[in-house]
Amino acid sequence: MAIEYSEVVRPDDTEKAQSTITVGFFPDDRRPWAVDLGGRCPRCGHDQPESRHWLVAVAGASKFSQTQREQAEAEFAELDIDLSSGDESFDLRCGCSEKHAHRPHGKSGCGAAYRVRVVWAP
Repeated sequence: MAIEYSEVVRPDDTEKAQSTITVGFFPDDRRPWAVDLGGRCPRCGHDQPESRHWLVAVAGASKFSQTQREQAEAEFAELDIDLSSGDESFDLRCGCSEKHAHRPHGKSGCGAAYRVRVVWAP
């Protein structure tokens, strides 16, 4: 049976998340514009929907062609925006679709809130 819903913050959820949450980089790990996070909730163990967390704000464009992305990368380079390494923390909350007893209407997941630290370098 699934665990009960609880929004109590538990430090061990953050510790465990480092091994249960998967990390990907968009468009690649050489110079990422965004970090993609997914995997399993550190508390309930259910699958988490993948979420994209932008490192660079790009307004007015929901889709880039390969040429447009390369042009934007060149502009970032001209502005001396170096994304080849970084150390960022992301606050996440369980978003599983499984049932958890006592979950309030309109909420999802088991209530777990946790932080994931992502470090990358060339």
